[in-house]
Amino acid sequence: MKIGKGLAERAGVLKIFAGNLKRRRLILGWNQEDSASYLGVSRAEYNKYEAAKARPSDEVCVKLVEHFKLPLAQYFRLNESYQLRFFRKLKRQTQRDAALIEQVTIDASRKLKDYAFLEEVTGAKIPEERYFLRDAPKRREDLVQTATKVRGFFKDHGLYDNELLGRVIENLGVKVIEMPFQVSGCFGFTLKLDERRVAIVVNTDKNISRERRLFTLAHELGHILLHSHGPSIEDIDDESAEKLENEANAFAASLLMPEDAFDEEWNMTSGVSWLDRVLAVKQAFRVSYKTVLWHLNERKSHPDAKLSVYAMFGQQYLQRFGKSLAGNVEPFPYSFQNQSLPRYASLCRTAYEKGEISLSRLAELLGISYTQARDLSREWC
Repeated sequence: MKIGKGLAERAGVLKIFAGNLKRRRLILGWNQEDSASYLGVSRAEYNKYEAAKARPSDEVCVKLVEHFKLPLAQYFRLNESYQLRFFRKLKRQTQRDAALIEQVTIDASRKLKDYAFLEEVTGAKIPEERYFLRDAPKRREDLVQTATKVRGFFKDHGLYDNELLGRVIENLGVKVIEMPFQVSGCFGFTLKLDERRVAIVVNTDKNISRERRLFTLAHELGHILLHSHGPSIEDIDDESAEKLENEANAFAASLLMPEDAFDEEWNMTSGVSWLDRVLAVKQAFRVSYKTVLWHLNERKSHPDAKLSVYAMFGQQYLQRFGKSLAGNVEPFPYSFQNQSLPRYASLCRTAYEKGEISLSRLAELLGISYTQARDLSREWC
């Protein structure tokens, strides 16, 4: 019996190692032959590692850490399970993209679990009566009306400016996890470990504007409220997925730019050019210019019926500034002052000062080196 258990445990460890090793290889963009060469083994031997049929020797493990740039313990770490990852698969998703997204999901799951741990040891749990998902409107019949109700709910909890959205969401129990994805076209997703551990994961790659990150927060919040009790967006057909995405977009635009407030701002700018009106509204609500255009497109409110609002904006912008907007470039980006999310870091500090975590654990939680954590702790005052 003991022997059988030992074999089962060993097989389980090898399977964990194999999965983590393969994902790391794909992230690095290598094939098995490349990896075998770096480790100084045959391709057949390396294939056994990824097939969970053999464990590398100590000598190979040293090379694994050296060439794959990942601590050995990470290869044997069991990944956190989750109930739901509400994420739309990329249309042209490579194996590397899939591996990166899987790694981001793993990292976000661990951080969400760490978040819950920190709240527990510091006594900073969100009170049950303040937990957002318990009382927030969830009806799908009228997305604008739902967004208006949620906006009012948030306003009662301190949302007097859009750039505070992340902070308000966190204070109401839904975690916001920011990390770079390195995956083009992926701005964020919703992650749910259980009913009380729900997070919005936002891509912070440097080429993604702060306005786009803000829209991602609102968009994923829409998925949480409207779709989290249905099938994952990854498990349905493209047409149904497109419908859910459009609903989340409509919710986000209405949440960030309520109808009455938008009308007031748009009418106040009637004395300037259409291009300047779009840019003025964009600044007023701290949103992307594409969010304003989406709103105008829904109303069919543009100066030339022959052109879409997107084409009109591009044409006028090119005429005015002599260049086109490409990719995720945001014209006249707003200088955000209050969009940072300090709660997680504050919980880390409190846990450390209460003696609940060590300095090395502090470094791990913050994703910094031991030396950096030591220096940071000395700077706290």
